[in-house]
Amino acid sequence: MNWLQLDKLSHTFLSIFQIDEDLKEENAKQLLNQETDLDKPGNAQFYCLHCARYFINDQALNEHFRTKVHKRRLKALELEPYTIEESERAAGKGSYVAPKKRKIETQTPIDATEQKSQDLGSLPLQYIRAMQWPCFRRYGSALYITGDEAKGIFSVLTPYIDVEDRFKEMPALKQSIELRGMQIDVDRLKHLWEVLKTVEADKHKIEARRVDVTNRIKELRRGTDVATEEMEKLKVQGKLLREDLKATVKAVWELQKTVMTKVLSLPNNLHSDTPSEGTKLVSEFRHESVIKQTESHVGVGKKLDVLDYVNPMCYYLKGDAALFELCVLDYFAEKLGSHAFIKFCNSDFGRSVVVEGCGLNHEDPSVTYILQDTGDILHTKDVNRLHLVGGASLPSFCSFHAKQIIPVTALPLRLVAVGRQYTPNSQNLEEANFPGLFGASQAASVELFISTANNLSNMMDEFERTVVALTDMYKELGFPFRVVYLPAQSLRLYESLRASFQMYSSYLQSYIEIGHVSVCDDYISKRLLIRYEVENRQRFTRIVSGTAVSVPRLLGCVLELHHEAKSFRSIPFPQAVRRQLF
Repeated sequence: MNWLQLDKLSHTFLSIFQIDEDLKEENAKQLLNQETDLDKPGNAQFYCLHCARYFINDQALNEHFRTKVHKRRLKALELEPYTIEESERAAGKGSYVAPKKRKIETQTPIDATEQKSQDLGSLPLQYIRAMQWPCFRRYGSALYITGDEAKGIFSVLTPYIDVEDRFKEMPALKQSIELRGMQIDVDRLKHLWEVLKTVEADKHKIEARRVDVTNRIKELRRGTDVATEEMEKLKVQGKLLREDLKATVKAVWELQKTVMTKVLSLPNNLHSDTPSEGTKLVSEFRHESVIKQTESHVGVGKKLDVLDYVNPMCYYLKGDAALFELCVLDYFAEKLGSHAFIKFCNSDFGRSVVVEGCGLNHEDPSVTYILQDTGDILHTKDVNRLHLVGGASLPSFCSFHAKQIIPVTALPLRLVAVGRQYTPNSQNLEEANFPGLFGASQAASVELFISTANNLSNMMDEFERTVVALTDMYKELGFPFRVVYLPAQSLRLYESLRASFQMYSSYLQSYIEIGHVSVCDDYISKRLLIRYEVENRQRFTRIVSGTAVSVPRLLGCVLELHHEAKSFRSIPFPQAVRRQLF
C-alpha cells in the first residue's frame, strides 16, 4: 500500500469517526436544521448527515440517497466504533468483545407532495388543485400505464378510451351508475377530463414553441453574421420552455393516473330490457308454487354417499355424482356444438391487464386468485400479475383475443370451453354466505364466448338465439327452472343485460343461478382491442358471453329437489343423460 492509498484510507476512517459523532441526537438536529448560509451549496438546507455533504437542491439530495456511495456509507456505519477499552481488548489486552451492530437508515426524503408543488409552481392554480386527488391513490391500473410508470413497467396495450362519447350520453351514464348503486361523481370526473385535455393542449403548445426556438437557433448558426444577443435570448427561452415542459408533463401524468383510473371504472350502458328493480321473468319450466323447506344438499349428498363437503375450497364428488359432473359437461358441450359452437381450450391463468380489461378489480383478492410470488415479477411496482381464473371463464377467452384482429368472414365467432372456474367469493354478496356447493370456489363449468360484427341487431340476435338454445337444453334435463333478467344492481361492470338460468333451493327457500348469458356490447373489445377488419378499416367487435352451466350449483339444486331419493340412481334423469351416467 503506497502513501497515497494510506492517506485516502486514513481520511475515510476519520470521516466515519466524525460522522459517528454527528449521528448523535444533539449534533444531528443542529446539522439537519442549519441556518441559511449563502456560501454553502443549497444554502446549507440540503445536507446528507451520513456522508457529510451539501447538495444544491432537494432533487440532488434525493438522487444521492439512491447512489451506491451513500448505500456503502450506510453499510460502513452499521458497526459501532470501538471505545479505547474495547480497542485494547480487540488488540489482545483482555477478552474480545464483538462490535455491536446498529440499524442505519437513510434520511427521510423530501416530501413528495412538497416537491410536486415546487415542480409544478409554474402551472395555473386550477391544474394543481385538480391534481390533489391522485396524491393518495391506492389503486394501480394495469390496463393504462402512464409515461413515468412505463419506464419500469411494460405496457401490454393501450385501451381505446371513448369517454367523450360516454359524456355525450350523460343521462344514460348517470342512470347506469345510479341503478347499479355505484359511488362515482360523473360531473367531477368530466371536469377533471376537461382539465386533462387543457393541460395536454398546453403541453403540445410548449413542444411546438420549443421546436420553433430550436429551428431559429439553427438558422442563426448557419448565417454568416451571428447575432450573439439574440442567440443568448433564444437559449434562455429554450431553457425556460424545457422547465415548463417538464412540469407540464408531470402534471399530465398525475392527472392521467386519476382520470384514467376513474374512466376505466365506469360501467357499461344498460340495455333497455334490464329492469331497474327486481327480476324480470322471461320463461319458466315446471314451476311449483309452494315448496317446503328440506334438508341441505350437503346432508342429502352425505346420506347418499356421493358428496364429501369440507369447505368452499375443498369438496369431493364420489361415485355417481362424479360421473354426473362429467356427463353434464359433455351434454352441454355436445348440444352447443350442434348450434355451431366451436370447442376451445383456454389457459387457466390470466394477466392483470386482461382481468381489468374485463371490468374486474385486479387487485381485489375476493374477485380472483392472485399469484403474488411468480418469478417474472421483478419488483413490487409491477402491477401486471398472474391470476388463477380457470379455462372456462371470460378472462381466459379474452386473454386469447386481446389485441387480435378477427377475420370478418369468421363472424359471428361462437366458441365454447369446458373446464374450471375459480372464484374466491361469489360476486353476489348474499350468495357469498351460501353453504355447500352454492358458494364453492372451484366449479366445473361450460363457458361460451360469441364475437359479432359491430351491429346491435346482430349481437341481440345471437343473445336471444343462445338463450333459446340453453332453455331447450335445460328442458331436456327435466328439472324445474326459470329464466329471468337480473336488475342493474346485480350486473357486473361489463354487463349490459344478463339472462340468468335459475333453479330453486328448497333448503334456502330462494333461487340459485346455475348459468347465465350476458350482453357485453363493445365494452370489453375497446378495452382489450378485440377488432375485425372490413373495407380496410378496423372496428370493434360486440361480445356475448356467459356460463352455460355450473355443475356444483346444478348438483346442489338437484339433490335438494330429490331429497327423499333412496339412492342417486333413483333420481329421475332423462334417458339421454341416464345412458351416459349409468
